[in-house]
Amino acid sequence: VTKYDMQKLAIGQKAEIEINDREYTGSVSNISRLASMNASGAAVVNIDIHIDNPDENIILGMEAKVCVQTAEEEDILIIPSASVNYSSEGIFCYILKDGIIEKREIETGISDDEFIQVVSGLSEGDKVVTNVTGMIEEGMPATEMNTAALMGEETEETEE
Repeated sequence: VTKYDMQKLAIGQKAEIEINDREYTGSVSNISRLASMNASGAAVVNIDIHIDNPDENIILGMEAKVCVQTAEEEDILIIPSASVNYSSEGIFCYILKDGIIEKREIETGISDDEFIQVVSGLSEGDKVVTNVTGMIEEGMPATEMNTAALMGEETEETEE
């Protein structure tokens, strides 16, 4: 793991492991106290994962994909990570309110590859702008897009 992941890891955290298209569960059993350089020249630290129920399909030296659960929350407000912006003044996102783009300062919590928790600054039902470009400014007029059209899906209309 890299230095960015180190601060999130602790012995005993749950892990999901995929080896050779098979899935296993386990937990972090050791975090090395010695960093080494990977092939790209970045400093990394080795961690050991104990697999709960190993079987004959595990081959030593085989590549594995490991996902360590570093935190867990329930009943939280999340938005796509791509919607979150960082500036010297803080963390914010844009929302659509009454046809106008509004900048909202937010406080974030845990995240994964796709979503980030919003601890404060937004409410359930707020319309978050997900397609953020450098052209967006607070106060601009905007129109909400149809979700089906946004995803490239075709919609059908029927008459009775």
